[in-house]
Amino acid sequence: MVYLVGAGPGDPRLVTVRGRALLAEADVVVYDRLVHPALLDWVRPEALCLYVGKEPGHAPWPQAAINTRLIEEARRGARVVRLKGGDPFLFGRGGEEAAALAAAGVPFEVVPGVSSAWAVPAAGGIPVTYRGVSRQVVVLAGPRPDGVQVPEPGPVTLVVLMGAGEVERWGARLREAGWPDATPVAAVEWGTWGDQRVVETTLAGLSDRLRDTPLGHPSVIVVGDVVPLGGPIRRGMRGPLAGTRVVGVAVAGELDGLEAWRELGAEVVVVRLVAAAPRPDLDAGMLAAWLRSAAPVAFDSAEAVEAVLDAWRAAGQDLRAVAAPLSALSPDAAAALDARGLVADRGSGGPGRVVFAGPDRGEARPGGWRGAEWIPVVREIRRGLDPLRAFHLFERPATFAVFSSPRAVTLLAAARDPDRWGALRRARLFGASPATVAALERLGLTAGHWAPGRGPEAGLPAPEGRTTP
Repeated sequence: MVYLVGAGPGDPRLVTVRGRALLAEADVVVYDRLVHPALLDWVRPEALCLYVGKEPGHAPWPQAAINTRLIEEARRGARVVRLKGGDPFLFGRGGEEAAALAAAGVPFEVVPGVSSAWAVPAAGGIPVTYRGVSRQVVVLAGPRPDGVQVPEPGPVTLVVLMGAGEVERWGARLREAGWPDATPVAAVEWGTWGDQRVVETTLAGLSDRLRDTPLGHPSVIVVGDVVPLGGPIRRGMRGPLAGTRVVGVAVAGELDGLEAWRELGAEVVVVRLVAAAPRPDLDAGMLAAWLRSAAPVAFDSAEAVEAVLDAWRAAGQDLRAVAAPLSALSPDAAAALDARGLVADRGSGGPGRVVFAGPDRGEARPGGWRGAEWIPVVREIRRGLDPLRAFHLFERPATFAVFSSPRAVTLLAAARDPDRWGALRRARLFGASPATVAALERLGLTAGHWAPGRGPEAGLPAPEGRTTP
C-alpha cells in the first residue's frame, strides 16, 4: 500500500493528523527537499527513509525512477509513505505517481496537504481573496512562464509557485498580458518557516527590488491588489522570535525543550543523529515484576519511559496497577511520565534500592544511582546524515546552534569535518552542559552554556538584530 501524503508548506505543525499517523506506521518513507526534518522524527527508527529531493537545476531521481521505487516497495509488502511538500496533487507530480500506481495495480491512498498556494501568502499576512478587492485566485506554475495563459487584470489574485528563478521573465509575461506597472507584487520566501521573508514591490520595480535582495528557493510570488493588505495584517501575526533560526544537534530524544521556541515564532530544526527503539528482547514478565513491586524504578529519558510502558500496555497490563515509585532523571523523562498520567519523583535514590531503566548508550550513569541495577530497555540505531538534514545544518543560516551532549559533537564531527560545517560554524554555538561546551572548544569553536528546562527566554540570549516581517 502506498500513501501519497501532503507534508504542508513547511511548518511541521501544519501536517494533517492522518499524515502524522501514517508516518508513525510506515515501513518506507520517500520524501522531498521541502519537507521539514521534524516530520522524519515521527517515523519509526527501523523504517527506511529515502531522500529523492529535486533541487533547482538538479534532479538526481528522475520521476520515472521514483514511480518505479514506490511500486517495488509496495509489492514487497511495505507500507509506503510518499511525503511531498504542500499538497501532492498541486504541481507536485502526485497525479503522475497516482497514475503509475493505478496502472501497476498497486493500491494507494491520497492524503491531501495544506497547499503553499494558500498557506504561504496567508503566513505573510496576504489574503488571496478579499471582499471588494479579489474574488478569484489563479495558481500558476513558475519554472516556464513563456506561453502560460495569464488572466487579464481585474479583481483577481495570481499566485506563482516555483517562480523564484524566473522573476524577470514573469514580470515581462505579466506586462505582455496587460498588467500595469503599478500592480502590487509580493514574494514570500520560506513561507511558514520561522525565518520567512516578505518582499513587497510593484511589477515595474520587481527586477530592481529582487536584484538587491535575490529570492531563495522556495518562494511564492503573489500578484494583485490584495498585496498591500498584507503589511497591517502581518504586523500583528508573528511572535517575538520571528526571524530567529535555532538548530539543535542531538542524540535520540534530547533537546525536546527547544520546541518551546517554535511557539514564540522561531524556526526550530533538531537533527538527531541517533534514534532509540525498544529492545526486541524486552521481557514483559520482567517489566511486570518491576512495576508491581515496591522497588523504585528510575528512567533516564523519554525513550526509556515509552519503551517500558508501551511493552507493559502491549502485554495487556493496566497502568493503574503500577505500584513501584517512579523517578525521572531528566526533564524529558518527567514529561513522558506526566503524559501517561504518572507522577515522577525527581529525587535521587540510594545504592542497591533501584531498578534502573534506561537506554544502553555506554554513557555514565547519572549521579545518585550508585549501585543500581543497570537494565537496558532501549537500543540505538545510528542515522546517516541525509541530504535534507545536511542542508538544514550546514547551508541554511542559523541564529543559534545547540548541541545536546559531547557525544552529539563527536558524532557530527565524524559525519563531517568541522571545517566544513559552513553556516553552522557562523551561528552562536551553545552546549547543553559544561562538558559539551568543552567538546566544542576542543574543536576550536567558541560556545556558551545552555541550560535545558529553564524556558526558551532564559536558556539562550534574546536574538540580536533579528529581522521583522
